[in-house]
Amino acid sequence: MSLQGKVTTWKDDRGFGFITPTGGGEPVFLHVSSLTNRQRRPQRDELVSYELATDAKGRRQAKAVTFVGERAVAPAAPRAQRPAPGVRGGIPRPPGGDGVARTAAASHFSPRGRAAICLRSPARSATGA
Repeated sequence: MSLQGKVTTWKDDRGFGFITPTGGGEPVFLHVSSLTNRQRRPQRDELVSYELATDAKGRRQAKAVTFVGERAVAPAAPRAQRPAPGVRGGIPRPPGGDGVARTAAASHFSPRGRAAICLRSPARSATGA
């Protein structure tokens, strides 16, 4: 059931305040996360509509708070999700590795910005043979 009330206290720096119900009664706690339109903050003496809920300690708090006379704001589109670990570009990586081939060659960039591959020379014996 939706109730209406007036914002009697709002501490913008702390993100909370209190609503006094229109019919009277104890003030109801209001947290910024309960606002359906987070694009704007409530002002003192502004009329709001809310759902009444209780927290884990039994205290009254407002949920789904909307500003009276304001159209409902469409929720933001969900953010793109990152691929799961072990998947790069939608292609699963081979087990036991990060998808990068490991060889005796070490690759690095030359001063001109081009990739260069340096092969390790075999170890020479102490006799020079």
